[in-house]
Amino acid sequence: MLSRETRVHVLCVVVGVAAFGVLAVTSITETPGGQVLAIGVFYGLSHAGAHLYFALRGEDGMIPVSSRWRFVGVVAALVVLMVVLATAREIEIAGVTVGSIAGWTYGFLVIAYFLVEGVAGYRQTIQEP
Repeated sequence: MLSRETRVHVLCVVVGVAAFGVLAVTSITETPGGQVLAIGVFYGLSHAGAHLYFALRGEDGMIPVSSRWRFVGVVAALVVLMVVLATAREIEIAGVTVGSIAGWTYGFLVIAYFLVEGVAGYRQTIQEP
């Protein structure tokens, strides 16, 4: 039997695919930024939609609410960075391209997320008797 979390995850993926389909047939996807935005909406809904739903409801399940919020934040930031990379990659700021800044930020976010989650998980295990 499927758990409630699994059903919510599957529903979010279905909604993400539907949203991508709707955006794909509109004029939004005529630009590279729009195409990446459509992909970002799909990724955001399919990867973080269920976590957002459970975090808004305050339900832990197997994952603490604080961890769900961190995951939603990181996915949102990565989607924004995807759009920035698609639209402003070649723009230079102080001799450095936006693509380089976004790429380094992307890597930093991923590494920082795993470090923060690792520390939070470790602290949770040592606090329990």
